[in-house]
Amino acid sequence: MTDNIPPKDWLFTKTQEPEVENAPIRVPLKSDGKRYLIKDLFDDQKFVVEAVMSKLKEWIETDNLAEFQPLRLTLNGSGGCGKSVIINTLVSVIRRMFNQNGVVQVAAPTGTAAYNVGGKTLHSLMRMKVEKFDYKAKSLNEYKKTQLVADFGCLLALIIDERSLINSKDLGTVEAMMSETIYRGGLLDDLSFGGLPVVILVGDDYQLPPSGTGAIDSLEQKATTSRMIMNGRRVFRDCAEDVIELTESKRINKKRSKDRKIIKKVRTREKLTEKEVSKLLSLHLTAIEKRHGKDGKAIVEDIRSRAMFLFFRNAPRIKHNWEQLAKVHSKDRPIGVFRCKGVGSVGGKPVRAHFNNVDPPSAAIFCEQAQVALDGKNFCPEWGLHNSACGRVDEIVFAKGENPNLGHLPAYVVVDFPLYCGPAWDIENPTVRVNYGKSVLTFSKSTLIF
Repeated sequence: MTDNIPPKDWLFTKTQEPEVENAPIRVPLKSDGKRYLIKDLFDDQKFVVEAVMSKLKEWIETDNLAEFQPLRLTLNGSGGCGKSVIINTLVSVIRRMFNQNGVVQVAAPTGTAAYNVGGKTLHSLMRMKVEKFDYKAKSLNEYKKTQLVADFGCLLALIIDERSLINSKDLGTVEAMMSETIYRGGLLDDLSFGGLPVVILVGDDYQLPPSGTGAIDSLEQKATTSRMIMNGRRVFRDCAEDVIELTESKRINKKRSKDRKIIKKVRTREKLTEKEVSKLLSLHLTAIEKRHGKDGKAIVEDIRSRAMFLFFRNAPRIKHNWEQLAKVHSKDRPIGVFRCKGVGSVGGKPVRAHFNNVDPPSAAIFCEQAQVALDGKNFCPEWGLHNSACGRVDEIVFAKGENPNLGHLPAYVVVDFPLYCGPAWDIENPTVRVNYGKSVLTFSKSTLIF
């Protein structure tokens, strides 16, 4: 174990620690541990990186910022075309070049998307709570402004991923707050993003739409009284002045041209031929089992063990969770029913604000080795603790003389999140996390909630 912090307080304490001013440079690494390098990129990816680096060079060398034209870019492309590789390469190159972590920031509208590109959620980036992300220009209090001024003191590039999921109000809010705080407090707040040299919106417009109006709606001048929505629409249009589209998938071998064609048609909702439909149906689990004969069941079971299940209705989801829980429980690790409780001055009731306006769950039913997930909370996306992050319960620890049959909550629960990349609580098991202790430990029937 590390530090002398009680397990139930360790995670909360770590997230409150300020970043050291001269912290080591953080750069993303590939799955094999190697760095992202420009020389490893495909030609279309190099074109994007070179355009960004050329603009930064121009900004450094200019003698007249009033005449400098910042880069406002939209980077489009389907899944697998290399957008994330471009983001990781830009982050690596820019941070190493300037020897600063703060020169480039990566953000996304959801915790999962932010984690995938090693960034923060838009709300976390701007130090705003989700339910209070409704900003009025020039309304920052001095404390919040001081924080953001420090955050953006040396920022040169902002990359926002999952463009299709961003709504105009959130994007407009980010622009307004940043223009008032960047470079020691809004010296150029009359310029877009306070004169920030590079802003890139990355995504695929064929993916999920935002909650509210987004990029597509910005082309229509619909009436609105919200200044932040109007501001967001303007940012979308500014970034649409320069668009680069990546059209070639890097995940699928060029020899599999037919598969590429099917994926492209499904993405854009083009009509499939009967042969293409048959190819897709052949990938169904029942077809796979039948095709492999006596080995079919084992192959399908292996696929199921590594799959993520999606359900349209609650009943089959609940049934599936019970079946999986039944597989892992035993006499040595019995299933426990944990009632949702809270402590403090609110009559022992859970604090509703902790659940993003969702009713707190009444109880959770799980055991050691059960798979759980964070639900409704982007606790720390850059560490891998984001909404829907999956882990497995490693240990349930109660205080001496306490147990769930008497209605007691655990002192703490240890969960192993395989993709966790934050500070290590247990040096020998760096992905193992200690989740909140008694005062804030809450559960739902199928997931562990922060």
